[in-house]
Amino acid sequence: MSRTNGGAGWWKSPSPDLARAPVEATTGATRHEAECVFGAGFMASKREAARLAAAEARARAAETHARAAEDRARAAREKREKSAAEARAATAEKDPERSVVPWLRRLGYKVHEAREAAALCENLPDATLEEKIKVALGYFRPMSVAQGRAGTSAGSGA
Repeated sequence: MSRTNGGAGWWKSPSPDLARAPVEATTGATRHEAECVFGAGFMASKREAARLAAAEARARAAETHARAAEDRARAAREKREKSAAEARAATAEKDPERSVVPWLRRLGYKVHEAREAAALCENLPDATLEEKIKVALGYFRPMSVAQGRAGTSAGSGA
């Protein structure tokens, strides 16, 4: 079925007068007529502006796609680096000769607490294990005791 014989694609109209109107060539839409009406120079400038706009849109789309590809690559690289760092940290964390975490775990602290306390020792690369454990145990000092010591002066007597 075609548009001109009463059919509308796959669906046949129940009434031929409801069928789509036959497709006719649209008048006045040709390049020559537009140039006659608006002038050849004006239409040439409009076509050039349209070409420039299309080129700019293609450039923006290419830049957007490139930026998205860079973002995906950066995210994948960061994920690999993070997993490698976590693997190194897990390996180092299990080594009782270098890490304070196994010793704090044996003292009964939870894993997350031991890791937070061990983070205080990261900037002590030359310290002995005993010094690191002392610093890590300072993490668990009650706040009221630390505040009480800081709040009292040497000369005050109560």
